[in-house]
Order: sequence, then structure tokens, then C-alpha cells
Amino acid sequence: MTDTEQDTEAPVAPSGLSAQWKGNRVALSWTANAEQDVLGYNVYRREESEELGQFELIVTIVSGVEYVDGGAIEEKQYGYRITAVDGSGNESMPSSVAVNLSDMEVRALPEEYGLDPNFPNPFNSTTWVRYQLPAEGEVTLSIYNMLGQVRTLIEAHQGAGFYHTRWDGRDGAGKALASGIYFCRLQVGNFAQTRSMVILQ
Repeated sequence: MTDTEQDTEAPVAPSGLSAQWKGNRVALSWTANAEQDVLGYNVYRREESEELGQFELIVTIVSGVEYVDGGAIEEKQYGYRITAVDGSGNESMPSSVAVNLSDMEVRALPEEYGLDPNFPNPFNSTTWVRYQLPAEGEVTLSIYNMLGQVRTLIEAHQGAGFYHTRWDGRDGAGKALASGIYFCRLQVGNFAQTRSMVILQ
């Protein structure tokens, strides 16, 4: 592709979309796209009633594969759609899920903050990072090496719940990092926890 040509091929639709009822919120999660040029995901919602309206964009997730919707109302039914967006602005076909809040089981919220060991570890190209929040707050999840910060995975206000996100072993500029020891740090208010991780190329 030349510099004047524009990428018009849309990403594939995100897979694995699911929903859970967590502490009066709908928690959506899905599987990250394999395409390297996917920059984020659009989350759409509509209330499922006798007169179906249009899906409305409620948030764009720049990093991560979860979203907690605090605007849903109990005893109602909603439809959600997730699309992937690449660096050229191309948007994928949606993945959809219907949520009937009157039928959903309430899942207990975590009692304390925590950052789990990433899996797999060591890893070659992709690893998953899981963490938990007992209360909502401003969340920063960052990757460091011995010289300093190399990438921010999450920087957002999130509700209480369980979360996971993928790291592809690249820095903030998209460059693959060399083999070695790196550190993942979770910061929420006064809480901070760090885990070590190893890249083996």
C-alpha cells in the first residue's frame, strides 16, 4: 500500500461477547481482535422494548476488553453491540448480546483490590492481565521496564468488579519489545501493586 492509498478493509467483528450483572451494573467482556491495527472498540446500547429504537454509541474503549455499564436499569432488557475500529477509522460488523436484567444473577463483588499474575508467564507474544476492584475509582494499569514506563494499558474510571485485558508485548508506539523482565503496575487511588512478567522471544 502506498502513502496515498487508504486502508478500507474493516476489522473482523469482536468475538466472545458476554454479559454479567455485577453490583447493579452490566459488565460486558469480549475477546481482543488479533489485528495489530485495531485501536479500540465501540460499545452501543438500546433498550429492548415493543418499539425498538436505534443502537446508540455509549463509549469507545481505547484499551482493554471489558466495559461496565452503570446506566442500565433493573427489570429492563437491553441489547448491546461491540465493534472494532482500526487506525484508518474502519469499523467492523457488530457482535451482539441481549441482556434481561430481571433474569440475571447478581455476582458478588471483590472485597479487596488485587492484581493477579499475568498468564501465560513467561510469554512470547500475548499475555493476559487480570485485576479486581472492590469500589469504583480512577484506574491506571501500566507496563514498565528497568528504565521506566513503556506503555499504559488502562487509564480510565472503572466500577467495582473483575477485569482482564491483553498485552501484546509492544510499547506505546507499537514496537515489539525485546526479551527480558518487565513490570505491570496497578494504581487505584492509594492502592498500588506490581507484578513481574517475562518476555521470551
